[in-house]
Amino acid sequence: MHILVTCDSYKDCLTADSVGDSIIEGINKVSDDLNVTHIPIADGGEGSLQAIQSYLSLQSINCNTLDPLLRPIESEYLLDYENSRAYIEMARASGLELLEKMERNCMETSSYGTGMMIKDAMDRGANEVVLFIGGSATSDMGIGMAAALGINFYDENENVLTHPVGKDLNSIVKVEGIRAVKNLNCLLACDVDNPLYGPNGASFTYGPQKGATPDDVTFLDEGMMRLNKIFHTSTGRDYAFANGAGAAGGIGAMAMYAFNTKVVNGATFMIDCLEIDRHVCKVDLVITGEGKMDDQTIQGKLINGISKLTRKYKKKLVVVCGIITLEEESRKLMGITESYSLSHISDHAPYTPESTKALLQKLGRKIAEKYSIN
Repeated sequence: MHILVTCDSYKDCLTADSVGDSIIEGINKVSDDLNVTHIPIADGGEGSLQAIQSYLSLQSINCNTLDPLLRPIESEYLLDYENSRAYIEMARASGLELLEKMERNCMETSSYGTGMMIKDAMDRGANEVVLFIGGSATSDMGIGMAAALGINFYDENENVLTHPVGKDLNSIVKVEGIRAVKNLNCLLACDVDNPLYGPNGASFTYGPQKGATPDDVTFLDEGMMRLNKIFHTSTGRDYAFANGAGAAGGIGAMAMYAFNTKVVNGATFMIDCLEIDRHVCKVDLVITGEGKMDDQTIQGKLINGISKLTRKYKKKLVVVCGIITLEEESRKLMGITESYSLSHISDHAPYTPESTKALLQKLGRKIAEKYSIN
C-alpha cells in the first residue's frame, strides 16, 4: 500500500514537517512495509518557504530587515536565480509570530520589513516576487512596504513618513512615486477575498486578532478608505474591492497599486509548486490536515485543494486536524473518506508539541491499521 502524507503546520504548535513525521511514526508502528511519501505543505502563509525549500533547489538568502515594530532582525527568503524569481514570506519580517501577545498592536506595526526584503531581492536581480502574505501583524495597507521601496507618503506639513505604521494612515495627504516599482511582477499568494475597507474589509475582519480595539478598527478602516481615494485619483484605478485587496491588513491593495500584481490562491499555488497532483495519482491513500477545518475550508483552503485531486483520481482521503467544525455533510461533499480531530481524542487536555505529536502518532497507527487491511 502506498500512502501520501501531505500536511500543513498546526499553528503555534508543530511545523508541517513535525505533523507529517508524527503521523508517519504511527504508521510505521503497524508495518515497515507500507510505502509512505512525505511532502510537507503550506497554504501560502507561514511555513510556505520551508515547504518549498524542502522540495525545490533554491538559494536561501539571509538579509537584514525590520520586524513589525521596526526592530532590527535577520530574516530569510528564497531566490531562483535562473528565473529571477524571489519567494518571500511576509510573516518572516512582518508576522504575528515575531511578536509577544502583549506587543500586538496594529496601530504601531509596519510592513516596512517586508518591503526591505523585496528590495534586497530586486537588488540581487529578481524581477518577480512570489509574496506569501499569511500571518501578518499589520493593518497599515502596505504603506510600510511601499515606503521601503521608494514610494513617499506626505503628511499635511509636507513631511515624509519614513517608516509609516498603521496609525499614520489618516495622516497621509499626498503620495509620490507610485510607479517606482511598476516593473516588478508580483504573484500575491492569498486565500481571502475581503475588500480593502468596509464591514468585511481588512480592519474589521482581521484587525482585532492583531490587537486592534473597536476604535482602532474604525480609525484604520477610515484611513484605508481615505488613502485609497488618493491612489484612485492618482492612478485612475480603484482596487479597493478587487479580490485579495484586504488581505494582510490591506497589503493586497497596495501590491496592486505599486506592482504588476496577479493574485493567486495560496493553497493552489503550493499544490502546483510541490507537484502534489503527480503524487496523488500514484498512491492508494492520501492523509492531509491542518490546525482547523471549518466553513472557510471549502472556500479555497488547502484541504479543499487536496480533496479536488483525490476526487479526480478516485483516491481515499483521510483528514487529521486539531479542530473540526465543518459539518459532516460538507466533508462528504468534498470527498473526504474519514476525518479525525485531535480535540475529540485529547480529553481537552492542554496542547503542547509533545502531546500533539503523541496524538498524531496514535492516529497514524489507527489509520494504517484500518486502511492497510482494506
